[in-house]
Amino acid sequence: MAIRIPVHDHSPSVAFEDAVQFVLDALADVPEFRGEKGRQIELKGTLALAVLAMTAGHATYREIEAWGKLREPTLIPLLGLVRAPSDSTIRRVVQGVEPEAVRLVLRASARMLVSDRRKLVTAKDGKTMRASRIEDRRSAHVVSVVEHNTGVIMDADYCREGEGELTAARRLQATAAAGKAEIVAGTADALYANSPDAESAVDGDEHYLAKVKKTRPSSSKTSACASRKTTPPSRTRAARAISVTAA
Repeated sequence: MAIRIPVHDHSPSVAFEDAVQFVLDALADVPEFRGEKGRQIELKGTLALAVLAMTAGHATYREIEAWGKLREPTLIPLLGLVRAPSDSTIRRVVQGVEPEAVRLVLRASARMLVSDRRKLVTAKDGKTMRASRIEDRRSAHVVSVVEHNTGVIMDADYCREGEGELTAARRLQATAAAGKAEIVAGTADALYANSPDAESAVDGDEHYLAKVKKTRPSSSKTSACASRKTTPPSRTRAARAISVTAA
């Protein structure tokens, strides 16, 4: 469903109003972290503004502020705000909320967005966020699981202390299923072309597509490892094959 983002005095479309309300409802469970004297602007509305702006491609605090001010007559009242927040206010709110609480809210929202689907095709990948630091001053290495057909990010989290990208991706994949939906296939780059992931895919009756680099000899054993997996004697159905692309 396309969502039209109104500017200035244009009336919001029904789809846009529904999208704003959806975001507000989803963020209602994020706990307030400020004292009573520090609540000059509403938390949920400010967070919702940041989410909507980022989905429109505006990632910095100043860009979010400018995006909100441009739509102040139509968007701000829908968010329950008296005015568009400044970039410093947006920064305090975004940096002050509990990250895990926001992540759980967004994950639940993602499940809702794909709740009408029965089969999912996911992709796993990780990226190091430039100039970003987490609590222990490590670079923030974020791993995400994306649903191919809808583009919905099912889950995302940074690698925890002592955890590599592969381990983090397996942790996220385990929580990516949405309601009655079933993950039937997964794709990944060469980093994920390894025996544990191949065995897990076959054990879960999934298709698995991964690149295999010729410079990584151990990853070339992935499909062979999976093809050795067979079902119990009582079931004659053959295990699914794994597709491998050489790079």
